[in-house]
Amino acid sequence: MKKVLLLFTLCLLLSGCSTVVTLKIDKDKVTETISVSGLREEVLFNNQLNENIKNRLNVFEREYEYYDMKEFEDNEYVGKTYELSENIELWTELSHIRPCYESFKLEKTENNIILNTSDEYRCGYLFGANNVTLIIESDLDLVSSNADEVQGNKLIWNINESNYQNKSISFNYKTEETKSLQNYLIYYILFIVISLVIGGYIFINKKNKENNTI
Repeated sequence: MKKVLLLFTLCLLLSGCSTVVTLKIDKDKVTETISVSGLREEVLFNNQLNENIKNRLNVFEREYEYYDMKEFEDNEYVGKTYELSENIELWTELSHIRPCYESFKLEKTENNIILNTSDEYRCGYLFGANNVTLIIESDLDLVSSNADEVQGNKLIWNINESNYQNKSISFNYKTEETKSLQNYLIYYILFIVISLVIGGYIFINKKNKENNTI
């Protein structure tokens, strides 16, 4: 639990810091990107007074060394991104998000990918005036979700100090296999209908010819 909270503790200590977690989901894989912005360069790298902040970040990077890390600049600020791309089952075990909920159940069935969590986002009490934005992107068909916002194929949750105790995450996506099965059934029904029409037409013509012959 301690290692999971390091990024959020860091944000609490830095004015203007925010964290965006983006999950890109397909039928087999999840790509997770954590973007922490608002880290002043002088806070991270210069004086001893803020050495504790740099140490916290270093500990997080050691604990989650399997994430790919990159730095980026934004005007007078510096930020960092951490990325993990794995199959759904392995991602569920490795992701830093899972321990933030007492219950985190990601289930992949034959036809669906479903996530349900408990109510409280347990990292939330550390945010202070800061926030975490969770974005889930997928081209799969969405059945349902409890997202705060839906923008195209993006589901967005905004987590802050006022709502973290009642901020569960849930979604239900149909997999591509389901879409293929639906398409197959549609084509099969169309084939039957067309066959019946053609068969009926041939049968009626044949009867008409027999009647004319008589």
